[in-house]
Amino acid sequence: MKILLHDKIKWIIAFLVLLAVVFLTVHKIKQDQAEYDRETIKYIERIKASYWASWRFGREVQLLEVEILDAMHNEHSSQQEILDRIDYLVVNYEFLATDTNVFKNIQDYVNSYLDEHMIHLDDGYNLLLSNDNWKENLPSILLTVHKIKEMYDDMVFYEFKGYDLTEFVNKIRDDRKGLLYYIYIALIAATITMPALTYMSKSLRAKSKILETDYLTGLKNRKYCMTELKNKIERGDNIAFCFIDLNGFKEVNDTLGHDAGDQLLKIIANRIPKAIKKGDTFARLGGDEFGLILNDCKNESEITSALIRIMNMISEPMKIDEKIITVGCSSGIATNHDGINSPKELIAAADLTMYDAKKRKHTQTNVYEFYRAV
Repeated sequence: MKILLHDKIKWIIAFLVLLAVVFLTVHKIKQDQAEYDRETIKYIERIKASYWASWRFGREVQLLEVEILDAMHNEHSSQQEILDRIDYLVVNYEFLATDTNVFKNIQDYVNSYLDEHMIHLDDGYNLLLSNDNWKENLPSILLTVHKIKEMYDDMVFYEFKGYDLTEFVNKIRDDRKGLLYYIYIALIAATITMPALTYMSKSLRAKSKILETDYLTGLKNRKYCMTELKNKIERGDNIAFCFIDLNGFKEVNDTLGHDAGDQLLKIIANRIPKAIKKGDTFARLGGDEFGLILNDCKNESEITSALIRIMNMISEPMKIDEKIITVGCSSGIATNHDGINSPKELIAAADLTMYDAKKRKHTQTNVYEFYRAV
């Protein structure tokens, strides 16, 4: 009887030890998976920020070059348009050179090779302001722009060609090897495998959701917009895409700081989803740019009504750091009835139209314009 009792105690102890091993193993899996998720999201956010910042800077360089060439050959061109375009380029350069999410090797290149030319461009900006015969300065400014463009092309081709992406992929591969090691231990040591597998399945679903969500505002992001637009275009749905850019956001950042700017974006993100109908999407594309996808659009009047409602909500005063702040917005609208067959074309058409609308922002707080196919 004693022997049987001792054997029973031994089995209980062995079972408890086994449970402890299983518990510790599963706990370790969860810890590693959580750390892996955080690192993955961090790297992906850096990739997104770096590619977006680089693309935006390159686009502003190209637009400035076009604006200067047009001014040199058009006697009715506006000095202010060139000054505004230089301002846009400087803002995008500062983001590319200083934002913590942009890859360090990109910022090292920017600070080493582009900074001097950006200083020359700033000198050109001051000459435009101080010289009545401002067009005399355009050739030297254009030369600086060409140098910036050349350096930017080198950055994209050499410095931005996958070094950090390769590093990221290798890190994922190493993390997966470690994770598999712990999973094998769990399978061998215990009969309780389903909780770990269920956890990983939920983690992957959660990760998929995170990758489609803007980290600051909680809105859907550009990736989600692209996927949603692609699906709707392929189904032949009647949709409109509104590219919305805030007016006055830069002044908020300059006067109150980036924390205040972040608060402003969060307030807008909290307001708008409550005002759109089911099935429509309001997303943050990056910076102070938003995208609005409207479904089942029958005519321009219906689109205009929905957009104006959203723009008016954005323009409502908000309290930040004990100050009352008001911003406006400019919007470009494009539909898939304009011969547009891809999400990229739709967003690009709305984006360019938004810039046309933005030129009129000095006359009113909110402006919008429809894309017209040539």
